[in-house]
Amino acid sequence: MTVSTHSLNGSVELNEDGDVVQFISTTPYLKNATEFFSGVVTDEVEFSHQGGLTDVLNLTLSGAQETQQIRYTVDNSRPTDLSNLYNSPISIGSNTVIRAAIFEPDFVPSITQSRVYLVGQGHDLPVISLITEDTNLWDHNNGMYVSGPNASSEFPFFDANFWQDWEKPMHLSIYKKDQSLLLEMDLGAKIFGGWSRGNDQRSFSLFSRGRYGKSTIKGELFDDVEYKKFQALVLRNSGQDWLKTMFKDVSNSRLMVGSGIDYQAAQPSVVYINGEYWGLYNLREKVNEHFLASKHDVDLVDIVEGNGELVHGDNRGFQNLMSVVESSDLSEDGSYAYVADNIDIDNFIRYQVAQIYFDNHDWPGNNIKMWRPTDGKWRWILYDTDFSFNNFPDWHEENSFDSLTFATAEFGDDWPNPPWSTLLLRSLLSNDGFKINFINQFADELNSRFEADRVYQHIATQAAVIKSEMPAQQQRWADSSNIQDWQNEVSIMQTFALVRPGFIRGHIQNFFNISSIYQLTINNNLATRSVVKLNSLALQQDVWQGQYFSSIPIQIEAMPQDDVIFSHWVVNDVTIEEAVIELTPNEDVTIEAVFIQQ
Repeated sequence: MTVSTHSLNGSVELNEDGDVVQFISTTPYLKNATEFFSGVVTDEVEFSHQGGLTDVLNLTLSGAQETQQIRYTVDNSRPTDLSNLYNSPISIGSNTVIRAAIFEPDFVPSITQSRVYLVGQGHDLPVISLITEDTNLWDHNNGMYVSGPNASSEFPFFDANFWQDWEKPMHLSIYKKDQSLLLEMDLGAKIFGGWSRGNDQRSFSLFSRGRYGKSTIKGELFDDVEYKKFQALVLRNSGQDWLKTMFKDVSNSRLMVGSGIDYQAAQPSVVYINGEYWGLYNLREKVNEHFLASKHDVDLVDIVEGNGELVHGDNRGFQNLMSVVESSDLSEDGSYAYVADNIDIDNFIRYQVAQIYFDNHDWPGNNIKMWRPTDGKWRWILYDTDFSFNNFPDWHEENSFDSLTFATAEFGDDWPNPPWSTLLLRSLLSNDGFKINFINQFADELNSRFEADRVYQHIATQAAVIKSEMPAQQQRWADSSNIQDWQNEVSIMQTFALVRPGFIRGHIQNFFNISSIYQLTINNNLATRSVVKLNSLALQQDVWQGQYFSSIPIQIEAMPQDDVIFSHWVVNDVTIEEAVIELTPNEDVTIEAVFIQQ
C-alpha cells in the first residue's frame, strides 16, 4: 500500500522500493502515474517589488539556483513548465498579476508566489488583493461568483453558483494604508452572506487551512483588538446597506465599545480581484469558535443561532433553558433565578437595548447567535445590523418605529419576529426586578452611548473614513461617480440619531405605563477625584444631566478616590449621609455629591 501526504505541490510517497518520492499531482484512491520525482523545490521566488500600489516599474524575479528556472504567468493561472520563462525584467505598465514558481528537472516545482501590481492607483484605505484562477470565479458551471446554469430569475437568485457552499483556493495580500505589505498567503474562499449574495458586489469568507499552507492568518488587521491571529475573516459588502452608507454595521458595532457585548472588529478596505478594482469592502472577523477563543481565552464553547439551532459544541443546554422559559412563570423569583443562573442578564439586556435602539428589522427572528463557555452562562453576539437606522425610509418611517413592542410581540410574523424569537424578553419582563433593570439600562444608554449628539458625531467620524473611496465605489457599482446619494444616506442615519432617543423614551413610557419622564441633575464638587455611579454609569463631570422614568427606582453610589472621602448627598435640600442611596423621583431632581479632600 502507498503511504502519502498531499499539498498544493503534489504528494510525498513511498515507492515500491521504500524510497521517498514526489508526484506532481495526486489521484486519491487511484494508483499514481509511474513517473515520479526526486523531491520538491524548496527555494522560493523573490520579487524586487512587494506589489500593491506602484508606479510603472521593471520587475525582477530571483531565487532560482543554477539548475533551476523561474516561470511565470500574467493570466491569473498557476505557472506550469510551459509558462513564460523568466530571463529578463518584466515591464509593468498597468494593473498586472504575476504568479511565479521555480522549476527543476525531476523535481516538483516550488510553491507558487503571487503578487499584484496596481499602477497609478490611489487609495487612503488598506488595499486587499485576491488572486485565483479565472475559472474559480467565472466558469459557467464551476465558477463560484457567477449565476451558473440553475439560478432563479428572481432576486436573490437562489440556486445560483454563488449560493453553493463552494470553497476555492485564493491568494490573499493585504497592504497597509502606508502601502507596505502586511501579509500574503494562500487560503480558501467562499461566497458569504444571505440575500446580499444577490448583489453584484458579493461578500467573501476567507479560511486559513493547513492544506493551503498556513492554518492561521497572522497580522495587525484591526485597530480595535489586541490579538493578531485569526482562523477566518469576512470581506463584507455591507449586506442590506450595500450602495447606501457602506458602514452602517461597522458604525453600530463601534458604538458598542465597552458594552461587554461581543461584536466583530472592522477595517474598511479596498479590494482588487485578479488586479481589477472590486470596490469598498469591510474586512471583519468571522463569528465562530475561534472568534470567541480570541476574545475570551476559552477553548470549549457552545454556539447556537436562531431558535437554538446548533452551530458548534452542544445546543441541548440552550434548548432545555428555553423549555423552562416557555413552561414557567418568570414573575416568580424562583423561576427567574433559574434563568439568571443560565444567562448573563446584563449582557442580554444591553444586547436587547442596542437592537431595539438600532431599529433592526432583520431581527430578532434572524441574525441572532448565542454562546457560552461550556457549563457557563449564555451571552449574545451582535452582528449584521445593516437593516437599521432607517435603512428603508420609503418602506415606513423607521425613526419612530416602536421596536420595543416589535421585539416583544407574542404573535409576530414568521419573519422577522416570530413568537419564539420574542419569548425570552417578554417572559423576563414579567419579573419586576428584571423590568426595573431593563428600563434603567435603557435610560443609561440613552443618556450616554446613544445620546443624540454623540451618535451624530460618531456617524460623521465613520463616514469620513471612507468618503474618499466613495466616488470610485459608486462608479464601479452604481455607474455614477456622484456621491450625493451616499451623502443623503449618511444624513438619514444622522437624522435617526438625533430624533430616535425621544421616540424610544415615548415607547418605554407607553409600553410600561409610566406617567412621566424627569430631568436628573447630579453635581459633584470634586469630580476629578471621585466618581458618582448612577445605575451602570460612572460619572466624573462637575454637572451631569439625564432623563429617567418616574416610578422606577434608581441607585446612586459615591466612590471617592485617592485622599478624598465622601461626606454626604444633598437631594433637593435634604441631606443624606449614606454612600449608596436608592431614589424614586417623580419630578425633576438635583442631587449634589459632597466630597472632602483630606
